[in-house]
Amino acid sequence: MRNRLARLPLALAVVLPLSAGGAAASEAPKPKKDFAGDMVVSGKGQELVISMRYSTALDKMRTDVKAQGMEMMGVRDMKSGEIIMWSNQMPNMAMRIQGPTDKEIDAQKTGETREIDGVACSVWKVKEATACLTDDNIMLESEAEGMTARMTNLELASQDQSLFGPPAGVNVMDMPKNMQGLPNFRQGLPF
Repeated sequence: MRNRLARLPLALAVVLPLSAGGAAASEAPKPKKDFAGDMVVSGKGQELVISMRYSTALDKMRTDVKAQGMEMMGVRDMKSGEIIMWSNQMPNMAMRIQGPTDKEIDAQKTGETREIDGVACSVWKVKEATACLTDDNIMLESEAEGMTARMTNLELASQDQSLFGPPAGVNVMDMPKNMQGLPNFRQGLPF
């Protein structure tokens, strides 16, 4: 269990919703449609399923992970980069983390295209990571640090806006800057 939970931050770093700006101040490739789906993250002897939801009206992405009795949820404001994470292990507390803003991520469209499960996508590169995005900028697949993430059960549908924040009554605190072992959000992938 420890090994799987120790890899959770890396898995979240692979798919935690990060937008990506283009090289010449082009607009970040954020999703153009609301969606829900499951991102299957595998590699290094691990496999996790991360449920994802995106709201275009709120410009926010939500991720939910369940692993061996632990549940971790996170919502990222795509414009500001702010991420709020909470867990069933600490039900009355959430942590606020400052991820990169749209303008802080250097992403490049490579010009390469692929087809994944019959859907065309364009390959983007962010540092050492790659991601394949649909024409609606929904990530179908990504690779980083020996891990692969692949979207399954993709459903284009309006999302309930009440899901894009921590539960009522949860105390949101800023993550101390000196905490060790956090994912490096600046190595994230565009979607």
